[in-house]
Amino acid sequence: MPTTEMVTDVTPEGATFAEAMVTSPGGHALLLYQIGFAAN
Repeated sequence: MPTTEMVTDVTPEGATFAEAMVTSPGGHALLLYQIGFAAN
């Protein structure tokens, strides 16, 4: 089963930032990230 570490934070500009590190059983690592801006 893959291991997932996720970090969520907010940048000084007020944007949400999410980063996930997924490590598969085969030893491959995937770094997934997303940056979004609040629509207010």
